[in-house]
Amino acid sequence: MGTGVSHILKKYSFLLSLLFLSLIIYVILNGVTIELITPLVSILFGKETSPPIFLEKLTSWILQGNKIHSLTRLTLFLLSLFLLRGFSYFTLLYSGRILEEKLLKDLRREVYTHILSLPLPCLRKRKEGDFLSLVLNDVEQTRLLISDGVVEFTKSLLLILVYLFLSLWASWRLFLTVLIVIPVVFIFTGWCGRKIRDLSKRVQEEKGRVNSALSDAFKNPRVFKLYIPEFTERFSRENEKLYSTSGSLWTYFSLTPSLNEIFSALVACVVLFYGGFLILHGILPLDRFLIFLAASVSSIHPVKILGKAKGFIEKGRGSFMRIKEVLEMEPEREEGEKIEKIEEIVFDNVTYESDGKRILDGVSFEVKKGEWVNVKGRSGAGKTTLFDLILGYIKPSSGRIFINGKDMEKISCKSLRKHLSLVSQEPFIFRGTLMENLLVEDEKKAKEKLKEWGFEDLMLNFCRGYDKLIENLSGGERQVVEIARALLREPEVLILDEATSQMDRGMEKRVLNAVKKAMNGRIVFYVSHRGGTGEKEIILEGE
Repeated sequence: MGTGVSHILKKYSFLLSLLFLSLIIYVILNGVTIELITPLVSILFGKETSPPIFLEKLTSWILQGNKIHSLTRLTLFLLSLFLLRGFSYFTLLYSGRILEEKLLKDLRREVYTHILSLPLPCLRKRKEGDFLSLVLNDVEQTRLLISDGVVEFTKSLLLILVYLFLSLWASWRLFLTVLIVIPVVFIFTGWCGRKIRDLSKRVQEEKGRVNSALSDAFKNPRVFKLYIPEFTERFSRENEKLYSTSGSLWTYFSLTPSLNEIFSALVACVVLFYGGFLILHGILPLDRFLIFLAASVSSIHPVKILGKAKGFIEKGRGSFMRIKEVLEMEPEREEGEKIEKIEEIVFDNVTYESDGKRILDGVSFEVKKGEWVNVKGRSGAGKTTLFDLILGYIKPSSGRIFINGKDMEKISCKSLRKHLSLVSQEPFIFRGTLMENLLVEDEKKAKEKLKEWGFEDLMLNFCRGYDKLIENLSGGERQVVEIARALLREPEVLILDEATSQMDRGMEKRVLNAVKKAMNGRIVFYVSHRGGTGEKEIILEGE
């Protein structure tokens, strides 16, 4: 299927082999079942028949003895054949669905982890609803590529080829008659498939915009309630576009099997008339006509499924192309030197520009281990940009950053961020218990640390316990939980970007005292409009 999937398929080579083995067995048994019309005609009508070479011995064995014995053998053989075919079909369906679920599980994880590895500017270019749609909707839509798409398409195509072979063997005259119609069906199916693929991609993109409209509206319910007409208008506009495109998609999706039905009926009528004409004139034996008729009728269903499966493939392919676009985006660098501690951070004449605007201009400073740094500047002066540079989320337009005397460009981002913690103005708290929100492995050690720093009493004033769900917290209380989480990583550098802005003075003082105790001997960058508490300042002027 392409990028990000080929190595996943290798993990499930056994399931893939089982799937295609059962598929081949199922297709062959369907062909053999139709060929058994030959001994049946011989038994019932006493006519001489000429079975294909590969079934001569089987036919001879069935026709041994009197007609009752032959009929008994034929019936028992057919019964065993149907049982084997049923088992192979079960194996085909089961292995296909299990493979499908495993692939989707791995692909979902692959897409999720790759999105998280993308550089920050790349993440900012897309709306969060777009990524949400990608992980949930697009990955789910790729399901159509597997069991309902590729497997059904392959099965139907192989069955059609077997039935075509039987038809050609039975009567080349009738075969040529049918062959005229087949290219028309394939041309039409291909045209519909291309339309379905393009429309499917548009549907997934519009689902992303609908998700964005939803998530934007519910991010801040207090603001949302004031702009209900505006948010409703935006959502309705995107929803209407989705409805219109989805309607076009399902028009083509419905058209494919409907016209296949008409083509199949047309072929059946032509076969019945021309075949009857050949029998009446002694040109075509009865058993050959019955085999041709059975093969033609049996091929009607695969032809219908073929068109439908082609539609599913194109629909799933549209989603997969969107996934592929993201998986091909260059992730952040993982290679580079590893660092064990952060002793010093130096900015040497660092400038950063974005969209033609200079945000930081020639910033230089030096921060050593054990220093608390107050970062000051008006709104838009570049404080958050400064922190993004320290975190390695973005690169300087000019100038250099040194960590422990090493150029930051040569240090692994993953290694660097192990030693950094960030708390922003908008606290990130997810639904779960207090302990789950702290994201720790050793709960006992975490409790001891929080108690030592003075955070335990502070948090348990508004949380009922570590194992209780976090509910109805104020903005300041949520910030306390996030600062505690950041400290439990035991970072070498802690960045507090307006991290106490929603606390009252009393709570802020207690939290900062706890932070100083926890970060003793390490680096803290602190931003607050209320003033700083450290001995060092960085003042940013902006452009």
